[in-house]
Amino acid sequence: MENDETHIIHRILKGETSLYEYFLDKYSQQVFILIIRIVENQEDAEELTQDTFLKAFEHLSSFKAESSFSTWIYRIAYNTAISATRKRKQELIVMDSAMLMNISDQQIDDALNDESGERVGRDIQ
Repeated sequence: MENDETHIIHRILKGETSLYEYFLDKYSQQVFILIIRIVENQEDAEELTQDTFLKAFEHLSSFKAESSFSTWIYRIAYNTAISATRKRKQELIVMDSAMLMNISDQQIDDALNDESGERVGRDIQ
């Protein structure tokens, strides 16, 4: 049996794109909450929420009514947030590596010789 959301999806796929608003109104807050719990940053969560809906609407024709639309969009949101988190961690690792390459041998020797360890953080920065 076809539910209301499946019917709306069929109408969107036939060109009634104004019906996208139904899904935005119904699911954007829940998608945002899911994403912010993962990324822990409001601006990133807002951007990733938009990305989630863009991905969902771009791939709406691949939605199969085997599960609910909410399950489908929450999975897209989760995957989008996890991918962004992984990408950010990789960027931080690259930045840390680049920072380490800019430290001179003398700074490393000085930091290692400083028994108090107070200069270690300062020298690395």
